[in-house]
Amino acid sequence: MLDVELTAPAPMPALNEVAGLGLIVRRHGVVQAFAMGAINPGETPVRLLDRLLVGTSETLLSAAVRRQLLPASQPQPQRTLTVVICTKDRPDLLKRCLNSVVAARLSWAEIFGC
Repeated sequence: MLDVELTAPAPMPALNEVAGLGLIVRRHGVVQAFAMGAINPGETPVRLLDRLLVGTSETLLSAAVRRQLLPASQPQPQRTLTVVICTKDRPDLLKRCLNSVVAARLSWAEIFGC
């Protein structure tokens, strides 16, 4: 998992021999985009990171436009996030998933298991 803060210098992560990558993109600590991808045959880890960043660019651009168009006096919309975890007979993976969600420290998130 790579966590990138847009308002800070870009980190140079060590991406040696990865099978895939999760990417969280934040602006001033607020999650703006999330992407996951598996590395394709012949693809380098750096190319995978580039592909994921390009994939999130539309989300990042639309968020930036909304911020510019929203009057300063208008309150920001309340953020919500619902995480739905569907699993069966995989307690170790469920524990890992729940620990990751809790580690994100999102007070406005709700979690459902099915």
